[in-house]
Amino acid sequence: WLLLCSDGLSKHVSDAEIQAVLSAETDPDFVCSELVNLANARGGIDNITVVTAKIEAAALPSAKTTVAMQVALEDAIPNIPSTGDFDWNNHSNNLEADTSPD
Repeated sequence: WLLLCSDGLSKHVSDAEIQAVLSAETDPDFVCSELVNLANARGGIDNITVVTAKIEAAALPSAKTTVAMQVALEDAIPNIPSTGDFDWNNHSNNLEADTSPD
């Protein structure tokens, strides 16, 4: 499972309880509803946002594929810093953002 949530959930539902719901269910929509309902039942004083995705092992890329994808990405986007602010207007490759309407 992949779970993203706001502190509205984590303030009211423990990690162990979240894990128990994830382990007991197979439907991502039901998991979201169940976790939001649990947080609301305990007060729900903040906004409660939950996003889940069930990732099947067969859908995951192999380590070899992952490395190949990383290398391809690094080759496709040379010299872009991995941290900090990036000034697209002063990049050595003169990359320009696409500002045309869709």
